[in-house]
Amino acid sequence: MTATDYLRELDAALADVPREVRTEIVAGIREELEGLSETDARARMSELGDPLFIAAAAREDIPPRESRVLPTVAAIVVMVGGVVIPFVGWVIGIILMWMSRAFSTRIKVLVTLLPALATAVVTFGIVGLVKFNESREVDAGGFQGPSIDEFVNPLVPSYMDYLQAGIVAAPVVAFATGIFLLVKARRG
Repeated sequence: MTATDYLRELDAALADVPREVRTEIVAGIREELEGLSETDARARMSELGDPLFIAAAAREDIPPRESRVLPTVAAIVVMVGGVVIPFVGWVIGIILMWMSRAFSTRIKVLVTLLPALATAVVTFGIVGLVKFNESREVDAGGFQGPSIDEFVNPLVPSYMDYLQAGIVAAPVVAFATGIFLLVKARRG
């Protein structure tokens, strides 16, 4: 058997191994066989063993891949869990996401904190607008209408609007993060 045939058999035997691992193994053995005479290459191939044994050893070293079921379920529960069972459903989705190995720690932290951060930003933004609206002073010589306490601008949110905005923002962000997780789970 020539070195080319040996490498072809090895590549075929490694077909079910992740591409990065297969490429690394075949490239490493190709490197070992390059520059050897035909006799030395046959001796080295004999030392390395049958390509099927090399492939079997490679499969043993690779941890089993997680099925896509848990990451997909986690993404869906993060996406709609909080709507079905307010807050508790979202927490269950986050727990499932943390149990999955399909997502990096950075993504897990981001998805866990993003709804709370978005709700806080919306809440503080609305409270800031309300405070700004209340702190405006009316020119003594300019505005002749009702006092600032009597004047209600329908475009500037009131104190209760921040609660409603927070209630709306959290599920919207959870839905968006759930879609993001679904995309990541499918690519993983």
